[in-house]
Amino acid sequence: MKEFCVKCKKDDLTFIKVGYYSICDACLTEVRLLPVRTIVNMCVEYRLMSFDTFKEVGNIKAVKACKEFAHRKVDRFGLMLHSAAPGNGKTHLGIATLREWLMESWIPFYEFPTAYVKPFEIVTEPNLFLDIRKTFGRDSELTEWDITERYSKVEFLLIDDVGKYSANDSKFLQRVWYNIINERYLNHRLTVITTNKNGAELQDYLGEYTFDRICGMVENKITEVFGESWRKK
Repeated sequence: MKEFCVKCKKDDLTFIKVGYYSICDACLTEVRLLPVRTIVNMCVEYRLMSFDTFKEVGNIKAVKACKEFAHRKVDRFGLMLHSAAPGNGKTHLGIATLREWLMESWIPFYEFPTAYVKPFEIVTEPNLFLDIRKTFGRDSELTEWDITERYSKVEFLLIDDVGKYSANDSKFLQRVWYNIINERYLNHRLTVITTNKNGAELQDYLGEYTFDRICGMVENKITEVFGESWRKK
């Protein structure tokens, strides 16, 4: 079978193997810029969040755990960042981990030979459920399943502020979380969760089955983030 570039489709060039595909030097340079462009297009606050701008005082172990996760130096495919108080850097570390992974793992930008696939999603729990509730409108072209699938199949998912959504129907909340987490658990997709709830509180909130799968994803290791709120300083 004749070899061709997965991006430009030319077959008269020098190729480099990227996973199952071949890519030419020119396209490889362009593909490697995709993570940079993606970071530039993040919201202003997220663009400022990196390991370089995070104050490690009291959180050296947390930073180490996040870097190891971003560079895939650990077998687990989930990372939970927990703190008892808001404002001490959970989201910052989560975004920094995502950015590091993007710069190291540009290959997932191509899932199929002819299609560009967004490799990640960042969402707060309240916004995730807002997306779902929008589908309940009569004129919505999307369904709950569409939103669930969107967050289930992305390669890297950062879910911020888990535990902040107030649902009148806890069964609805737990069903949504189970569907998303179970799909990600079965397919070993990378997931970062930030929360102010401890393990017992999170199990009660998400439900036993969902929390059990999260424990499997993080190998029962919750990364603690310490310190006072930097916003109040």
